[in-house]
Amino acid sequence: MATYTKLFSSITDSSIWCEDNETRLVWVTMLAMADKHGHVIASLPGLAHRARVPLEAAERAVRKFCEPDCHSQSRESEGRRVRVIDRGWALINHGKFRNLRSEDDRRAQNRESARKYRERKAAKSASSARQQTSAKSAGISQESAQADTDTSPDTSQNHERETRAPASGLESMVRVEFSRRFAEAEGTLWTLAGDTAVAQLAAWLATAPGSPTEALGRLLDAFFGDAWCRSQHFPVRHLARYPQKYFEPRDAPKEVTVTLEGQIKAAEDEMRKHRDAGRMDEMQDAITRLRRLKSDRDAQEAKYARR
Repeated sequence: MATYTKLFSSITDSSIWCEDNETRLVWVTMLAMADKHGHVIASLPGLAHRARVPLEAAERAVRKFCEPDCHSQSRESEGRRVRVIDRGWALINHGKFRNLRSEDDRRAQNRESARKYRERKAAKSASSARQQTSAKSAGISQESAQADTDTSPDTSQNHERETRAPASGLESMVRVEFSRRFAEAEGTLWTLAGDTAVAQLAAWLATAPGSPTEALGRLLDAFFGDAWCRSQHFPVRHLARYPQKYFEPRDAPKEVTVTLEGQIKAAEDEMRKHRDAGRMDEMQDAITRLRRLKSDRDAQEAKYARR
């Protein structure tokens, strides 16, 4: 199996480059012969033949490589370059230099990674678009079939009846819309790790009031506008578990607030008018109940305030 060794331009600044031509030739030959572990498997005559130098020159060069070099840039093994092993030699710094990557290597790898990411993203977008188109087509076909077979004389009920998309179409719609909202809010792609949660949301949308598209938009508006959900990086499993929490009307607590506060004030005013002990106890119990309702109302308001 053919192998290779990276030859860095810094070799021209090393102490080995100050040696004679035959020594340098033997060194480059050993670099070219080294396997992935940095082992040069050869006899001394074989090395001399591969380097095209006399046997004495090869022997002198290998001896230098095995000796300490005080001028070497590497302090490992006191500057020695090779050590003797069974059936040949081992290049001491081979692993370190093999793992070094030039700036061009890093740029090339980054470009290749970016290209693969763009290809995956484009394929994923195309797949989502195909699924969404299929879901719309299936919804239209089902609506047409229902219109052909529906013989009820009550036209107002027929107008309000809505055909739901298949579960697979709703799941595709949830994935596409949730991915888009997540990318806008977080600035990164959603990993689509919540397949079970997506199925649960699709099942909920199938029974939610109004059209699935409107229901999903209203649900995600509240979910992605919630401060707690933002702090938790918008957990889709939480939304699938409590969809109704983000689907309730937001202005309902105001009506309860006016009624409770008015009732509490009226009860306190009424209690001040009566001096009868039994009547005052009765009014006090009523005020206590109203204040308890107000406390529950305040908790409900706090929930809506987080949206």
